[in-house]
Amino acid sequence: MISSIILAAGESRRVGKLKQLLPFGNSTIIETVIDTLLSAKLDEVIVILGHAAEKITEKIKHKPVKIICNSDYKRGMLTSVQCGVLAVNKITDGSAFDPDRVGAGKSRDGFLIALVDQPFLTPNLINNLIEEFYRTDKCIVLPTYKERRGHPVIFDIKYASEILALSEDSEGLREVIRKHQDDIHKVPVNTDSIIRDIDYWEDYIRETNILDSQ
Repeated sequence: MISSIILAAGESRRVGKLKQLLPFGNSTIIETVIDTLLSAKLDEVIVILGHAAEKITEKIKHKPVKIICNSDYKRGMLTSVQCGVLAVNKITDGSAFDPDRVGAGKSRDGFLIALVDQPFLTPNLINNLIEEFYRTDKCIVLPTYKERRGHPVIFDIKYASEILALSEDSEGLREVIRKHQDDIHKVPVNTDSIIRDIDYWEDYIRETNILDSQ
C-alpha cells in the first residue's frame, strides 16, 4: 500500500553528464534505482522525468513503472515532488483524502520519496522502512546513519494536501519535516547508502570504484 516516487527530472549540471543514464553495474543509475524499488514491497513505482525526458524514457519504457514528465522541472525539485504526489494511485482515485483511511495500522497508505542518484539502496532497506511505517504510529518515517538523516523518506498519505499546497518559496519537504518533528519516526540503519548521492563527477567515479571492489 506504499507508492514510490523517484525524482529524476534534474539536468545533472554539477556532474556534467546526464547522470540518470550513466553506466552503473550491468545497467544505468536510473535502472538500478528502479529495479531496487520494483524488488521491494511497494504498490507502484512512479518516475518523474524532466530534462532529457524522451531519451530517458526510451531507456526505461520497458519497466513496469508509471512515467510522468514534469514540464516545470527547472523551477525546482518541489515541482517534481508535487507531480509525483498527484500521480499516486490513492490520490488520483479520490481515496487519499478519506479520513477513515488515515491513521496507524495496516489500512494506512503512504508514499516514499526516493532520489535517482542513490543507486546503493537495497530492497531490504526499503522493506525495513515500510515495516517500520506500519509498526509505528508516526506518519513520517526516515532512515538515519550515525544520527544523520537520509533518503528515502515515507510520508503518510495525509500529508499529500500539505505537500501539494507548498509554494515555490517554501523549503519544500524540509518544511513539512521541520513543522512535524513530533510525527517523525527515525529508523537507524547500518549503511551510509542513505546519505551518499552522486552530485559531482568525482562522486560517480567514487561510487563506481566502490561497486567494482565489491
